[in-house]
Amino acid sequence: MLHLLPIYKLIAITAIVITTIALVIQFHVNSNATVATIVSTVIQAITIGEIVFVVIMTIVWRKIWSSMPVLGHWYFPDLNGTWSGEIRWCWNGKAGTKPVVARIRQNLLRINVYLSSDESESETLAVHAGRDVDSGIQKLFYIYRNTPRDSQLTTNPRHEGAAILLFKRMDRGQLAGNYFTNRDTKGEIILYRNTDYYN
Repeated sequence: MLHLLPIYKLIAITAIVITTIALVIQFHVNSNATVATIVSTVIQAITIGEIVFVVIMTIVWRKIWSSMPVLGHWYFPDLNGTWSGEIRWCWNGKAGTKPVVARIRQNLLRINVYLSSDESESETLAVHAGRDVDSGIQKLFYIYRNTPRDSQLTTNPRHEGAAILLFKRMDRGQLAGNYFTNRDTKGEIILYRNTDYYN
């Protein structure tokens, strides 16, 4: 999600503000400070500031997002929690549905999606959260590796796939979209957020 916020600008601005504050305080307290003292003060201030910045980026952001819901509309929603739904698949001339559960872990630095069914589990290889410039629709571009349970290896080989999931703000939220894999499987993933949104 870093690309959704001007993160590099935020880091640079944070460092400049912290440096400026540290220098003002240093000159106010001791106007005859040496260069070594000034450098030491700036390094300490930036270190403390960046630690606070990382804590905000990884932990505190959910409190900020929940207290200011407009951020979820402007940037990207908080997807944390358990999602239930189904995969509608087509493979080798056959079609069907499979109930699935997804566990999404998200902070401002990353998103992980763990999708599982009674036959397999998938792990995140790469995720890109984005917003369509024209429509404003929020999307999750998701690349994954699916590993079947041992009993399914012969009928359901390990494979990689990709999905583009659209976020819809209905009830608790919905993620839905098409997927395809490197074994020529394709279909649709439909997920609904469970009630553990704030867990």
